Amino acid sequence: MTNEGPLQKHYCSQFDPSYNADADQQAKDAGFDSWGMMMVDRCPAGSAVLPRWANPDLPVITAWMTKVPVTGSATQVVLERNPYYFKVDTEGNQLPYIDEMRLRVSQSAEELTLAALNGEIDMMDRYFNTITNKPLVYDNQEQGGYHLVDEVLATMNTMVIQLNLNHPDPVLNKLFNDKNFRIGLSYGIDRQEIIDSVFTGQGEPARPDPRRVAPVSLAQPA
Repeated sequence: MTNEGPLQKHYCSQFDPSYNADADQQAKDAGFDSWGMMMVDRCPAGSAVLPRWANPDLPVITAWMTKVPVTGSATQVVLERNPYYFKVDTEGNQLPYIDEMRLRVSQSAEELTLAALNGEIDMMDRYFNTITNKPLVYDNQEQGGYHLVDEVLATMNTMVIQLNLNHPDPVLNKLFNDKNFRIGLSYGIDRQEIIDSVFTGQGEPARPDPRRVAPVSLAQPA
């Protein structure tokens, strides 16, 4: 297994000519241009969530396994609880608690926003929860039959300036590595002004630590 897939060697090695001499031909027989294209399709790594959901045969150590895969015409993806998931709660109960999740496949963020406003979604925290949409979503809670909840995310901040301490320009390199310069730059940023003008007053000044509350998450029932 790898941390990014996760990818299971026993399964994915069949698509790699380093382990399977017939991998390239098998890929072409399956309609792929090369073994690499088939590998990407059957064993997508990194943050490629949707491609992973397209292959129910892919072994995973994550909380959910694909039961009904996403396809080009799919309107719904069904995930089922992984009985071998390794995490437990503080009482020793294996996670996740829910046996099955049904995820709606939408064609656009606008469609998701309308579905959220109409109370058609049980839980949602992506795509529709923008700064622009928040007033609309907030005002429509009673009519839509939903309510908003705060989420504490692991992401460190909304926006961070990071200086390249290995900059090839010797002048900039020296400047960026000067602690006093970085302190002065920090003091020179009007964080509250940015919050007020860019984020319509939502949020608070914070260091780039693992703490942030997502202000717009939708849950049912109200």
